[in-house]
Amino acid sequence: MSQSYPPNPFGAPSDLPPNPYNSPQFFEQPQSGSSLIQAVKSKLWLPAIGLCVVGVLGMVSSVAIAFLMAALNAAQVKPDPNDPLGGPLSFLMSPDGFFIHIISFFINVTIIVGAVQMMQVKVRPICFVATILAMINCATPTCLLALPIGIWSFIILCQSDVARAFEENY
Repeated sequence: MSQSYPPNPFGAPSDLPPNPYNSPQFFEQPQSGSSLIQAVKSKLWLPAIGLCVVGVLGMVSSVAIAFLMAALNAAQVKPDPNDPLGGPLSFLMSPDGFFIHIISFFINVTIIVGAVQMMQVKVRPICFVATILAMINCATPTCLLALPIGIWSFIILCQSDVARAFEENY
């Protein structure tokens, strides 16, 4: 007495088309060596350039804002208390505001150093630090540009082939 059972729904049928919801694979996965490092450098190039641009713009704006506020303090210009921007402007003109922009300058230097390390596929932790600093640095107007570039860089740095290339090139 032979019964015909339905096929196993958990088996791997070979006649099905590929899953359309899989993540796309844009780059071939090289095994190791210089081809892997070259492929990863091509992946990291644009986010690293973006971080460099963000870092340079942040440095310039930090220095410009710090010197502008110092010049306004030297000229003894006082913000109008009835102005809605009077509170933040008075904070920026204080020594604390000047100090925040000096710290922001050094944060932007760290972002540039991390971007250069990213281009060279050298020190991955510095790249992560630079990426996170770019995402949270809101002391300059470049934060609107830095957040998407930082997220993009973070996603690229978390990929397995990128991690493998950093390990091989260390």
